[in-house]
Amino acid sequence: MVKTRSGENYKTTIITGGSRGLGRNTAVNLSRRDVDVMFTYHSNLAEAQSLDREAEANGRKAAAFQLDSGISACSMALWFPHPETASLN
Repeated sequence: MVKTRSGENYKTTIITGGSRGLGRNTAVNLSRRDVDVMFTYHSNLAEAQSLDREAEANGRKAAAFQLDSGISACSMALWFPHPETASLN
């Protein structure tokens, strides 16, 4: 949770596999509870855009990131966009 200068609380969640199924259901329900949503999707851009619109219709921000979590380099790029500064130790 992040507090802004005005003292308002903003909540954000990250969901992997958020464009369909249980991940999508979780994202939609959290957006209904005033939580901004960041989520990954594998290849279905239309479903990702649909979820983005639905979260925004609930009054929340949403951001989709295409990611193949089976490829470790993709996962590392999402969490550590500047690999020279990343440390897993």
